[in-house]
Formats: sequence, structure tokens, C-alpha cells
Amino acid sequence: MQGNSINLDKVYIVESLFEGDYNTTTDIIDSILYSRDKPDWFEVSEFSVENRKDLHDFFSKIKEEIKKTQKFPIVHLELHGHRNENSVVLRNGDEVDWEYLVHEFEDINYLCGLNLVVFLGACFGINILKAVVPSKRAPFYGLLAPNDEVGYYDLTVTYKTFYESLFNTRNFSTAIDKLEALNNENIGYISAGAYYKLFIEGYFEKAKTPENKSRRIRKMVQETMEENEFNFLDKDRLTILYSLKTDEIEYKFFEKMYNDFFMIETFPDNKDRFPISITHKNRINGRHGSGFD
Repeated sequence: MQGNSINLDKVYIVESLFEGDYNTTTDIIDSILYSRDKPDWFEVSEFSVENRKDLHDFFSKIKEEIKKTQKFPIVHLELHGHRNENSVVLRNGDEVDWEYLVHEFEDINYLCGLNLVVFLGACFGINILKAVVPSKRAPFYGLLAPNDEVGYYDLTVTYKTFYESLFNTRNFSTAIDKLEALNNENIGYISAGAYYKLFIEGYFEKAKTPENKSRRIRKMVQETMEENEFNFLDKDRLTILYSLKTDEIEYKFFEKMYNDFFMIETFPDNKDRFPISITHKNRINGRHGSGFD
């Protein structure tokens, strides 16, 4: 992974495993985060979460801390993924859906200026991407999560590789490169830029068919007619207009979505950090070595 990096100086590690489970957080904390190799500049805060209220309190606490300290953290969650792949389960059995977690991460990432890294140590954790909305604020700079059921060994080797490299180099991109070199099929990393690019490419792949283009034009015409309370617009003329202007209209839509997702208005420098553009012909332009790799 080439490209811009971020300076991480803290990890919030949250555990909500069942009684009797092998506690991965014990090994993570004892053998990695509190090892002799941990540098002084890196802080560790531990939280044990019993139920949904505890989790909500945790998120409220770290938001206040980030406002005061302006530190860029890793939020590292160790809990169980639900078999329906749409939620995680806390120690007392409370289910927490992806939408709730994404909403909390959006708020935290905003406070961090799009520098939040999330480690989601839960089976099927990568499915949290289902709840990410590209027209809203990005919920993370980077996400590390299993794409299937995952065991203790895979998790600890992955974490150990990442943290040791981070401690030695103080470079997030280098640590991710080391992690990805493991070629672990069960655990994946994705950046906000890569997610956004995949979404746009997927949209255009589906949108370019004549059938889908006609469907989009009909939808735009219908929405325009409904928004005009006097309804004096000519439907046939609107259809012709939108047929000629589809690319231009979608270009403006994606430009707004890009600005919202990467919080450009609040953090103008993010435009240089994530230099991707959609042309009027709806081609994706991105710079190699950017946050989109």
C-alpha cells in the first residue's frame, strides 16, 4: 500500500467476549501492546463492555477525549460476529447492528479529520461495509476485519505483525504493507478511498447498460415532475433533456457525494489526500500512490 499515511498515537481496545472464551485481548495487551517494544509515544486504553449501554458510554467517552487531545486513534473491538452477518453480539447477548457502529464511527472519524482506523475483531466483520453510505461521511480511514469465521491464531498473528511494524517504523502504511504480506485470506484491510472507488466503479458498471440508463432517466423525470407542484413541465421534453444530460447530472451528483464522504468542506486538505475525480464522461481518475490504492 503506497500513498499518504497517518500518525497514530493511541489504541482504544474494547473487549466483549463471552465467559469461557479464549480472550484474544489478553494476548494482544500482554504480549504486544505492553511489551518491551511498545514506544512511549503510543498510548493504550482498555475497556470491558458488558452490554449496549456500556458500548454507548465507551463511544461517548472517546469522543470527548479526542476533542480534548486531538490524538488519532485505532478503535480496536474484540467481540463476536452474529451468524446472520448483520450484527455483532456483546457479552450479555445484546445485538448491535452495523448501522449503529457505522454511525458512531462516522462521528469519531469526523472528530479525527478522517484519520480513524478501526480493527473489528469479529467473525464476518467486513460485512460492516454493507452499512456504509457513500453519500454520508466516511466512517474510517482504514478498516481491518475478518471476511469469514476467524480463529484466535489468525487474529493474533495479524495484530502482532501490524503493531510490531508500527512500533518500529511509526508509519501506518508500512505496517499495513507488512500485514497484507501475510496473505491471510480470512482477514482483509480496506481504506476509505479504496471503498469509495469500488463503489463508483460498481455503479458505473451497472449503470452503463441501456436498460439501467433508461431506468435512471425515468426516475429523474418522475422526481422532477413530483417536485414541481404546478406540474406544468412537459414529460416528453424532460425525458429528451435528461437523455442528453445524464452524464453531466450524474457528474454533479458524484462531485457532491465525494465532497461529503471525504468531508472536503470541513477538511479541505482531504482533497489532496484523496485525489480522485469523476469526469463529465463518468470516467474515474485517481493518482497512483493516493489514498485510493
